[in-house]
Amino acid sequence: MKKGFGLVEVLVASAIIGITFFAIVGAVRLAAIAVEDATHESRAGFLLDEGIEVAKLWRDTSWSEFYQKRMTVGETYYLIFAAGTWTIATVDPGPINGVFTRTLALADVCRDDVTADIVGAAPCSGGSTIDPGTRQVQISVSWNRRGTGTRTKTVSTYVANIFQN
Repeated sequence: MKKGFGLVEVLVASAIIGITFFAIVGAVRLAAIAVEDATHESRAGFLLDEGIEVAKLWRDTSWSEFYQKRMTVGETYYLIFAAGTWTIATVDPGPINGVFTRTLALADVCRDDVTADIVGAAPCSGGSTIDPGTRQVQISVSWNRRGTGTRTKTVSTYVANIFQN
């Protein structure tokens, strides 16, 4: 009888150790996924900031060239850095760092004819006109999250011809 009781204790102890082991492995796995998600969120934020800075660089270099960067509504544009220059392409250059896709949209800005307040992106409605000294810039960064699909972060701002160049 005593020998059988010892066997039950060993089985219960083994079960407890096994359950604990799998719980620890699961917790480590979830922690690794959380770290990966946080890293991607942070890097996506940096890529968004960089995209806005590129628009400001274009504005600072030559407003007329920046303003001439016309984009078709519904078309996807990508920022590409090659040979020391930022350009726009309609063909996906592939993921940044093998993970992220960054897109860019520029739009004309409408101002209220009476108050001169920005009322949105073109096309303008009655009582507003396009402001040739302001553009709307929208940058989006997307990536695949492990097991949950695609995640996208977007930032939008207005860029004005502050240097009158």
